[in-house]
Amino acid sequence: MPKNFRHILNRVKEDGKRLIDIDWEKEIIIKYIPSEYITEELLQNLPEAIGVAFIKEGDEEIGLDVRHEGFLFDGEFLFHATSARGEVVAVDFFEYYFGEDGKTPRFDGIVLFVIK
Repeated sequence: MPKNFRHILNRVKEDGKRLIDIDWEKEIIIKYIPSEYITEELLQNLPEAIGVAFIKEGDEEIGLDVRHEGFLFDGEFLFHATSARGEVVAVDFFEYYFGEDGKTPRFDGIVLFVIK
C-alpha cells in the first residue's frame, strides 16, 4: 500500500537557488499512503491523536517534502493552521482532504507520524 518517492531536501533549483539559503542538502525517501487507500476504516485504527502530513507529488521540484500538516484526532477531526483564515481550525478530515463531493483529493497522499 505505501508509495515511495525519492526527494532531495533543499535541492538547488533550476534558477540556481535553494528553498533555504544554506549550503546543505540531503536525499531522502518519503513513504506515504496514496489517496485511494485513505478510508474511514484506516483512520479508525489509528491512535486517538496522530500527526498527518499531506503529500503532493511534484512539490519536490520546488524543494518541499510535504505540502501541509496538522493533527488528526479520533480519525475524524483535522486541526491545522490555515493562512486563508489566519488561525488554527478544526475541520472534518474527509471533507478537507476529498472536498465536498467526497471524491476529489486535494493531495496525492498522507504521511502519519506519532506525537510524543
